[in-house]
Amino acid sequence: MLPLAAADPGQIDVYSLSGVLGRGGQGSVYLGEDDAGVKVAVKVLHSQVADEDAHRRFLREAEAARRVAPFCTARVLDVGVSDGRPYIVSEHITGPSLERMVKGDGARFGSGLERLAVATLTALAAIHRAGVVHRDFKPGNVIMGAEGPVVIDFGIARALDQTATSSVMGTPAFMAPEQFAGGVSGPAVDLFSWASTMVFAATGAQAFKGDTMPSLMHAILTAEPDLSGVPHDLRPLLQACLNKDPAQRPTADGLLATLTGAPSGPQAMPTVPISGPQGAPVQGTIRMEAGPPLRRQPPAPVAGGGRSAAGVVHRIAAVTALICGAVVALSLFGQTIETVANWIDDDYETFLGMTSWLMITVVSLLLYIPAYTVAAWRHSVAAAICMAMTVPPALVFIFWGLALGDNDLPAFLLAVVPGVLIGLMISVSALLLWRFSLVAALLGVAAGGLVAVEALGFLVVRLPGSLPDLFYDLVQLESMATSVTLGAWALVTPALLVLRAGRAAAPKVAA
Repeated sequence: MLPLAAADPGQIDVYSLSGVLGRGGQGSVYLGEDDAGVKVAVKVLHSQVADEDAHRRFLREAEAARRVAPFCTARVLDVGVSDGRPYIVSEHITGPSLERMVKGDGARFGSGLERLAVATLTALAAIHRAGVVHRDFKPGNVIMGAEGPVVIDFGIARALDQTATSSVMGTPAFMAPEQFAGGVSGPAVDLFSWASTMVFAATGAQAFKGDTMPSLMHAILTAEPDLSGVPHDLRPLLQACLNKDPAQRPTADGLLATLTGAPSGPQAMPTVPISGPQGAPVQGTIRMEAGPPLRRQPPAPVAGGGRSAAGVVHRIAAVTALICGAVVALSLFGQTIETVANWIDDDYETFLGMTSWLMITVVSLLLYIPAYTVAAWRHSVAAAICMAMTVPPALVFIFWGLALGDNDLPAFLLAVVPGVLIGLMISVSALLLWRFSLVAALLGVAAGGLVAVEALGFLVVRLPGSLPDLFYDLVQLESMATSVTLGAWALVTPALLVLRAGRAAAPKVAA
C-alpha cells in the first residue's frame, strides 16, 4: 500500500482514506474506513459525471452491482458521486491478485487451478444473475484471498460506459472480439475474458499474442488461441468460451454445471439488458445445452510423456542447478572446514586445492547461473533477470582469479567491484522469490549481503596502512560466514525448485 499523495482526497463521503491500494486507467483504489471503523476499498473513478442524467445513469448501473449475491465476489457496499467523480465502495479483500501471484509464484496447476476455475465461474454466474456484465474480467481483478479467489470490480465498466461518449472499456489482452468491434457487449464477453484469464493462470502466458496493440487486436479478432500449456480436461471448455461468435459461447451457469458435474439440461442466461454499439438497450438470451459432467482424466500421452516442453525445460534446469549448486556448496563448505583445520594444523590440505577440482567448481558455477535463471523464471521473471545479470561480473571475477591474481591494487579492483555487484544482485534476486520460499529468500539476502561486505573488507585490507589484528580476524570470520551462507543458499534454493517442479509434473489421480 502506498501513502496518500497531495492530490489524493482524505475523505470520500463518510469514508476516511488512509492509503492507496492501486491506480489504473479507470481510477484509484484507496483503503478506507467507514464511520464504524470497518475497512473498505474505495474506488474513485476518473470519469466525470457531466450532468444530472449521466449522474442518474451511473448510479442506476452501479446500484445493480449491489444486488450481486456474495458468492466469491467482493460485495459492493455503497456507490455515489463526490465532487463530480463517481465512487464505488466494496469489501476490502486482503491478498495478491491472480496476476501478481502467477508472475511471482508461477502458473497454477492441479486442484488449485480447478478451484480457481470453479470459484471465478461461480462469481460470474452470480454477477450475471443480477443483470450485471463485468466487462473487465482479468487476472488483476481476481484477488487470491485467504478464503479463496474473489472477483472484484464487477459492474464498474458498464457503469462507466454509461457516462462515456465513445470509449472501449476493458483490458485489451483479455477483451472479447466484439468489444473491439463495438458490437453487443453482453454476458458472453465475460466468458471470453474468463477463458483468457484461465489460460494465463494455467500457463503464465496470454492466450493471444501481440507485441503492439494493433497486432494484439488482430490476434484476438482473427487468430486461434494458444492453449498448448492448458491441461487437457480444461482445454475444450476454454476453446468453447474463446469462440469468436458470442452466440456460440457457453453461459457461466452452463459451464459451471459442466465443471461441477451437475445434472445436464438447458442452462440459460436470464434475459438482461445489454448495450449495443450505440448504447441502445437490447434484450438477449443465450442458451447452452450442458453436456455430460466433465470427467477428470490424466492428460492424454503425447511426446515427452504428456509434459509440455516448457515444463520439461524447467525441470531440467532445476535439476542442473541443484547438481551444480551442490558442487559449489561443497567447495564453499570445504573452504570453511579447511580454514578451521589450519588453525589447528598448518599442514592440513584437502582435494579442494587441486587444479582439477578448481576447474570443476568454475564450470559448475558458470552452469549454475543460467540453470538457476531458467528454473526461477516461472516463479519470478525479475528474480531470473537479476540472476542472469550476475554473468558479466562473474566472468570478470573469474578472469581476475585465473589470469591476474592480486598483484596490485588496480588489478584487485577487478575482483572487488564485480564481487559487490554479484552480492547485491544475489540479494535482490533472492528477495524477489520470497513468495516462493521465505527461507531461501532470507538465505539469499544474507549470502548476497555477506558477499558484498567480504569484497569491501578485502579491499580495505589491501589499502596502504596498518590495521588492528582484530580487523583481520573479523575479515576471516566474515569470509567463513559468507562461504557457509552462500553454499547453503546455492544448495537449498535449487532443491526447492526441483521439489516444486516435481509437484507440478505429478499426474492427478482420476476422480
